[in-house]
Amino acid sequence: MLPPENVPPGLSHTEYLKLQLRYNSIGWMRQSARAMHLAVTNQPDNESMSEEAKKRAGALFDALEKVLILNEFSEEVQKQFNGICDFTLSEADKFLDNIQYVKQAKDGLKSAFTLVTQTVQETIDSSLERTLLPALGLPLDRVIEGKTADEYFQLAQRYEQIGACEPARECAQRVLDLELKKDTQLANRAQRFIRGRLPARKISRDAMLKHMSALRYTVMQKEDKAKNLFAELEVKHPNFEWPLIPLAALELKAGNLDRCKYLLNRAQQVNPGFIKMWCAKGRLAIAEWFLLDLDYCVERATSLDSFDPQTKALANIQQFVNQNGLR
Repeated sequence: MLPPENVPPGLSHTEYLKLQLRYNSIGWMRQSARAMHLAVTNQPDNESMSEEAKKRAGALFDALEKVLILNEFSEEVQKQFNGICDFTLSEADKFLDNIQYVKQAKDGLKSAFTLVTQTVQETIDSSLERTLLPALGLPLDRVIEGKTADEYFQLAQRYEQIGACEPARECAQRVLDLELKKDTQLANRAQRFIRGRLPARKISRDAMLKHMSALRYTVMQKEDKAKNLFAELEVKHPNFEWPLIPLAALELKAGNLDRCKYLLNRAQQVNPGFIKMWCAKGRLAIAEWFLLDLDYCVERATSLDSFDPQTKALANIQQFVNQNGLR
């Protein structure tokens, strides 16, 4: 069961702290801010926040921002995508200006993105793929030759952040080709990355590009459009686990608990070793305040990769709950 949509009055400091964690995990930020305010104002007089407590609270909020699926993505690539949106907006403008009746309508608008059509989206996606990502050193049709193992691993991480799963897989494989016989720490990291961060099966180019489009809509706060694309991928590409995680997050934010659970269970069936799936289940456990489930999710994510940033963030929340008597 999810917490009430309206923050209830008359609770204790501890109960408001619990609610704040739950609201954050769902993505209900207005309720989260209200619960945090009430937690602070209802703090017992003999327990005023010390500097150490403030530091611990700051660490908690940092962890929460990273473990929230959508916020994690936005935090890691917001700057990159802001540049992408600016660039592709000008590309879409040039294309639309060649169509006179569209140009006349567009000239009265503040942004070309206000005129949302399939043509505009295809223009955005094609300019992204054709021009901008190669300029950033991230072409989608090939992997750049002649890089070191460290550089290939960095490329794999960058590709993963923007949703380009197959280039990420190829770059991680390049690391193994260069390092596996040496049994280095980097080779071990690449193996964990392939097992825990990438799709279990090879994904078609069409599915990958559609997923990238959905992620861009997420960053642009166009959640309805993102949700429609993620749902389309769910139906047309049932063995592609990546879209199921942000779609589950959107469903949870909308209060659709059963749908969220179904999507996360689907993702687990497709890829039981997917770290983001276990962290998403951990987030759901926080929302329902099922702390034994949270413990299990932290254990599973840690067994897959204890150095993964999202795994660490979830473990930090678990630690905060334990240290502050919130069980």
